[in-house]
Amino acid sequence: MRLQMVGAACAALFSWTGAAHATATLICESKGKSLEFSLQGAVGSIASSVSGLQAEIELKAAGAEPARKVAFDSDSLVQRWIEGLDLKLWLRAEHDEKTPETDLIIEARRKSKNVDNYAGTFRLTVEGAKAPRTFAGKVSCSID
Repeated sequence: MRLQMVGAACAALFSWTGAAHATATLICESKGKSLEFSLQGAVGSIASSVSGLQAEIELKAAGAEPARKVAFDSDSLVQRWIEGLDLKLWLRAEHDEKTPETDLIIEARRKSKNVDNYAGTFRLTVEGAKAPRTFAGKVSCSID
């Protein structure tokens, strides 16, 4: 009798088909004369959830400012909006001995719901030696 109950429980467990939970990879990149950055993270089945985010910005030397790299992780993600055709991300690195205070805002849009590529702009503000440095440019993102 006990064996039959265990068998029935196993059969019920293996026949259950819950909702599928798929993830995709979000990638954003920009390359220019003053800086390069890349971002990668996992997007959950609820499109606005982003986890495992890793990003790096390489700022090239300019005047009194040295070249430097700024890294971001999931804790840096202040705001996110991935809904319909829109993709918006705000990342912030707080000032410490290695990193200047840095804000990166990405705003991109898909041309249609059938396309997973986004095109848009970024704004980057970095605490500088004399004053904040501000950068702007084009960014391309995709969710695969």
